[in-house]
Amino acid sequence: MSKDLPIKRLGELAVVKKGLSSYYLRKGGVNVPVINVKDVQSGKVNAKTVDRVFVRKTDHLKESQISLGDVIVTIKGHSFRVAVADESVADFVISANLAALTPSSEIKPEIIAAYLNSSKGQRELLARAGGSGMIKGLNIKSLLEVPIPIPSQEEQETLSRFLTLAQEHEDLLRRELDLRNKIKETIIAQVME
Repeated sequence: MSKDLPIKRLGELAVVKKGLSSYYLRKGGVNVPVINVKDVQSGKVNAKTVDRVFVRKTDHLKESQISLGDVIVTIKGHSFRVAVADESVADFVISANLAALTPSSEIKPEIIAAYLNSSKGQRELLARAGGSGMIKGLNIKSLLEVPIPIPSQEEQETLSRFLTLAQEHEDLLRRELDLRNKIKETIIAQVME
């Protein structure tokens, strides 16, 4: 069943924050957690893998800090990944390989992230990407041109709850797999040593 949803450009739905470039790296500066491409995994930012880096304390540092609910987009790499910032990474800084979007009240951050992570959303991002070889790049202007379908607020609430439950289920499965692997390694070590 197909239905016509209103569509707006991402730039009409969110304010963008740009990441810190290596120009701002500095010994003896301020030590901050800097999110990079590797930290955006499975629709989340993995706070455990985020590196702390010394950077110059400037206005741009504050402008690169993310807030709870910001949509984090990798704009350089082999593929584009999207996550929503949770409380574990609020106030972290993003690198120049990422962009953060602060959505308006018109659309939930989870809806933007889910759409951009979907096959259709990925096609939209890849169609706007440049670069040669396997490493693609997406400039901010092109990112903000991506069309986003906007479900009703009621549908967004329902979809958001479903996405939250699906993410919790995936996290549980991941922890279960890690535990099973640790048990397997322990058994092998006990038997083989």
